Amino acid sequence: MKKYLTAGIALFAVVALAACSNNSSQTQASSSSASQSSSSSSEASSSSSTVDSSSTESSSSSASEKTETDVTLLTDAEIDNAKTVGDYKKLYETMINNYLKHANEIGKRLPASAKASYDEQIEQMKSTLDSSKQTFDSSLSQLGSDTTEIPATVRDSLASTLKTTNQTAASMLQQAYDALS
Repeated sequence: MKKYLTAGIALFAVVALAACSNNSSQTQASSSSASQSSSSSSEASSSSSTVDSSSTESSSSSASEKTETDVTLLTDAEIDNAKTVGDYKKLYETMINNYLKHANEIGKRLPASAKASYDEQIEQMKSTLDSSKQTFDSSLSQLGSDTTEIPATVRDSLASTLKTTNQTAASMLQQAYDALS
């Protein structure tokens, strides 16, 4: 029962993060459209936002084998390389698609007794994430077309928010995988 509760909490946390991410992008988009500044390129050092499960211990006393799962939604390098409105829209969509891929994989590992409830949660989450993506895209569109380069100050703030959301979502998924190990 604890495993299913943990998986459900992980899903809820990511949906909440998606809502927070949208809130941040709306603020950034409106502040940027109020004062358009010239953009300059700045490269940040990249690191991976990968959560490695090899250092995690399983508290289960069952004889089942622990499977090593590497949860990567987006890398910091991908986020750092994004410059345009279209780049950020694609990144957000990729993060959501990768999240859903992992969430579906977690669902496959659940016993049949918990699967129906989990699938219902996934469907609700898909709807929330789709709405979140539409809001994110709409907010970014206030900056211009998909080919518009986002000003560096806004881009830095947007990248920071996206990295935090990405890392937290990956961590939550990792916890759900670990709970099922």
